[in-house]
Amino acid sequence: MCNKYASIKIPDEHMISVTDFHEFYSVKSNSDQSLLIDVRSKVQYGIVNIPGSINIPVSALKKDPSSLLQLSESKDKVFILCRKGNASREATEFLLG
Repeated sequence: MCNKYASIKIPDEHMISVTDFHEFYSVKSNSDQSLLIDVRSKVQYGIVNIPGSINIPVSALKKDPSSLLQLSESKDKVFILCRKGNASREATEFLLG
């Protein structure tokens, strides 16, 4: 079985490890100046999410990327996340596209 996301290559400067993200985001001033976007479905987001994150499903983000642009205007960093990394990889590729 082929994973269609395996072929998506995101440049290293746009990637962060879970450990590095945790260290960065756990500092209040960093979390205040960053935006955390969860691109999973609303149902999955409703089951469990990171406090302070905003849910914009990848399908909605692709239809209206301006919603993210408006939210990120006053932020230093934007983090895109999902459960396994597939949807966040797809969203990141779309945004960098």
